[in-house]
Amino acid sequence: MSFFVKKSVLPFHLSIITYSDLMRTFILLSFIFIFGTFPTLTQAQTSIKGYKSYQKPDYPKAYDLFREALLEDEQDVVANYGMALLYSNDSYKSPLDLMKAFHYIRIAKANLSQTDGKLLAEIKKNIPDINTIIPRDYDEIELKLAGLIRSDATKARVVGAEKFVNAFPNSKYLQEMIQIRNFEIFGEVRNTNQVDAYNNFIERFPAATEIFDAVKLRDQAAYLDLLRMPELTKVYDYLARYPGSETLEQVINMRDSLEFARAVAANTTEALTSYIKSFPQSRQIDRAISLNIQKSYDRAQERNAIKDYQDFINRYYTSEQGEGALTLRDNLQFEEIKETNTVDAFNKFITWSPNTSKKKEAISFRDKKAYADALEANTIETIEEFIYRYPAAPQVKDASVMRDTLLFRQCNLLTSPARFYDYMKPYPILAQSPRALEIIEKLTFKDAELTKSKDAYILFIEKYPSSPLKKVAEERLRKLN
Repeated sequence: MSFFVKKSVLPFHLSIITYSDLMRTFILLSFIFIFGTFPTLTQAQTSIKGYKSYQKPDYPKAYDLFREALLEDEQDVVANYGMALLYSNDSYKSPLDLMKAFHYIRIAKANLSQTDGKLLAEIKKNIPDINTIIPRDYDEIELKLAGLIRSDATKARVVGAEKFVNAFPNSKYLQEMIQIRNFEIFGEVRNTNQVDAYNNFIERFPAATEIFDAVKLRDQAAYLDLLRMPELTKVYDYLARYPGSETLEQVINMRDSLEFARAVAANTTEALTSYIKSFPQSRQIDRAISLNIQKSYDRAQERNAIKDYQDFINRYYTSEQGEGALTLRDNLQFEEIKETNTVDAFNKFITWSPNTSKKKEAISFRDKKAYADALEANTIETIEEFIYRYPAAPQVKDASVMRDTLLFRQCNLLTSPARFYDYMKPYPILAQSPRALEIIEKLTFKDAELTKSKDAYILFIEKYPSSPLKKVAEERLRKLN
């Protein structure tokens, strides 16, 4: 069939315009078809040849062809599927490398639904059931890999489970592999029964089902070490490291006994007074200490100053009056900080008094002040810093809107989509928002106007067929032609 239009077919006043326009369109579409789709179909032919070689079977040739296709496009569906078949086929690979097989088939499955319609049609000419065999083989390889790791009775089991967890975080067998890895590693740790080994396990796998046993056994091992060498420095280290230990009370009693023995050995009033002040809950404390604490508290209330309350807290924090002194001190200190009204002052208060009754109020004041400072600066950097530092602040939503507004305002000053994407790299989600897409559309048109390139206008028209700027782009293109 000829693509040429004879002038006699159309009325004279239409034939001149239609013929010229049709020829331009034909040449343009031919150019796009030849140079736009040929490389993709060529790649498909390479990977399809590899698949045919696999079926013969000619595995070495299939491997070479699949590798060639992957060098051109590492997302190639057929090539990735073919590599998965090779690595899961014991006739080609013995022993099997199911880890690699699953890696490749995951890529094939993920990209199958994204494959261009023409390319998929070309693939289906040679592999008609491509849409069913890839999901089927994906499930089979995944099951085989999980089963292999599950049944392995050697030390390689934990290595395989670790690799699986790191490489395939979305697998339906992920939790089972995590449990296998944790179980095997915990077994090794339990055999050593060393504090450092338990701590390493707890730090690496805080969500493991064995974590409760690990903490319990770690504390027990540390306590046994302490009993073998009951020294004060080691006692204090234990208390700092293991505050939730089941043997905490015994260790505290050990500390009190050792401190008391040292005070008695010193045989001075200063040493005994120091002991009484430092360990008010000790079994060696008598009623005299309670009277002394009450007098100190009464004196602090009479003076009603932060320093006096702090002195009392430092000496008698665990006493009955300790919480009252803390509350009174925090109330006075918070009033001073509100007068100061700086973010640093509120943060210091929150850090210094994490359990104060004024904590929520202090956080609220801090967030308001930090937001006000960010608004005053009115820069992307200051607003970003506010969002990063105070993600739970109620003002974060408004701050995010303001940041987005400032970002888009900057984007409108750019000259091309490439610069837009470069500028928006830190904000990948925002870069796909409807507002961002509108800006990209305008920038694509602006880029075409700046470059005065036919290809740029053609790209704009094809990419944005519904754009209000389409007619302007077509007019520019006609003038360029």
